[in-house]
Amino acid sequence: MKISLRQIEIFLNVVKYQNLTKVASNLGLSQSAISMSIKELETILGKKLFDRINKKLILNEIGRSFHDAVEPIYKQICDIESEFKNSEDKGSIRVGASTTIIDYLMPGIVCDYMSRYPNVKIDLKEGNTKEIVSLVKSGKIDMGFIEADIVDSDILKESIGHDQLVIVSANEEFKNRVVTLEEIADYRWV
Repeated sequence: MKISLRQIEIFLNVVKYQNLTKVASNLGLSQSAISMSIKELETILGKKLFDRINKKLILNEIGRSFHDAVEPIYKQICDIESEFKNSEDKGSIRVGASTTIIDYLMPGIVCDYMSRYPNVKIDLKEGNTKEIVSLVKSGKIDMGFIEADIVDSDILKESIGHDQLVIVSANEEFKNRVVTLEEIADYRWV
């Protein structure tokens, strides 16, 4: 493609303002740069887009046809650029986690995130380790938080913390002291 977006931008501005001096001022270019851009565009197309009458550029029929074709495309490109420039703080994140993590850890994390990024929607899915891994692999969630370690080369994993397991017992023998695994190994557990 030989036509540049800058040439289209200049062309559309010349059509809009019908004044090379104003277009040059608006775009921060010289008047001769505007004229050269229009001439170059006409050379690429092999057609005159303007009739030059009394030092004025008047859009001709071919120019109107070209204008009608490129204006919506240019606007769409500008919209896409704007959307991507501003997309950091928009969108949605799909997160999966185990019940314990959803119930105890996620509320604080989600609240902090939502206060920093109020336009981002968070979709939480609850499941066990196997379900969360499956959802990540299938692309149904963007990330998952699980308590178990997994061995799966298809998934990038990062340890972000350690959980402490606590045994609660009604046995008076264990009251108010640290108990080793060896001491409780022979007891019956439900």
